[in-house]
Amino acid sequence: MSEENKEQVAVASEEETSPKLPTGETGVETNDIGDVNPDAVKEVTLDNPLKQWFVEYVGEKYSPEDGVVTVALAIRAFAEEFPEFLMVLAEENWIRGYRQGIADSETGVRAALEAAGIDPAEQKIIIPSEVQEEEPPAEDE
Repeated sequence: MSEENKEQVAVASEEETSPKLPTGETGVETNDIGDVNPDAVKEVTLDNPLKQWFVEYVGEKYSPEDGVVTVALAIRAFAEEFPEFLMVLAEENWIRGYRQGIADSETGVRAALEAAGIDPAEQKIIIPSEVQEEEPPAEDE
């Protein structure tokens, strides 16, 4: 096998083992299933100096065919130029969503218990014996 073929095989096997993250393409107006995010396709309004500067920057960077700078283009620019900023926003959004999901789950369980005629306040979580921590043996005096 030639060195070139060995390199191609190594690259191909590396690509197969590398996980594909479901993040989608940054700054795209549609998600993975083709739904359009209406906020992403909105034209950015120039209602403050920072937006005016940034829209001008994004317009010069990407030169959109229709001349319109959308929110999706702005996100794309931030992802390329200032990813740390977007990561903080994404992490905070994920944490808030996770907390909201837990709260919604607890509310759903509570409602299901109440619908079944069970008082949620009286319910306790029972840990199976194999999971419980062993108590230290009592010392003999």
